[in-house]
Amino acid sequence: MDLVHSSFLVSIFAKLSCPQYPIVGQTINLLTVPPAFGWSTLDSILFQFPLGGIVLVFILLTGFLSSRIPNIIIIQLILCALPVIAGCAIIWKSTWSYHAAAPVVGYTIIGFFGPVVSLIIIVGMANVAGATKKSLMAANIFVAYCVGNIVGPQLIKSNTRTQHYPELWLGLIIW
Repeated sequence: MDLVHSSFLVSIFAKLSCPQYPIVGQTINLLTVPPAFGWSTLDSILFQFPLGGIVLVFILLTGFLSSRIPNIIIIQLILCALPVIAGCAIIWKSTWSYHAAAPVVGYTIIGFFGPVVSLIIIVGMANVAGATKKSLMAANIFVAYCVGNIVGPQLIKSNTRTQHYPELWLGLIIW
């Protein structure tokens, strides 16, 4: 397979990974989610510290491991995507009640989106040659990121709140 075809496949992979990106918008909404379950604004802010810690530690860890162990990037990408899927499933299937802890735990482990995004960028940049192709790849990843953040909120339909917004979580879990 020549370089043009491989860069095209990586571009398709990045665009298909686009549903991972609404998670960025979801974590920003973490300040609004805990109050819906009876948590205070201060609690909502404090709940972001573990998520930020996961993002910080695992982005650094995946970067370090990628620089030391050859051919581990795709394995890391899969291993970091699994907690994101689990977090979505926990939020979706948990009981949404006063001071519900499970949705907050789900949002916390969604913090693994950070390494997923970083690893997608690494895979995109590593598999193309030339400045123009690298710029195009970075633009494709950025467009996928933006499209995901635009589409993600559209999947929340207020009339499905009692079912915990199945369209949103199914879209995130399936992709």
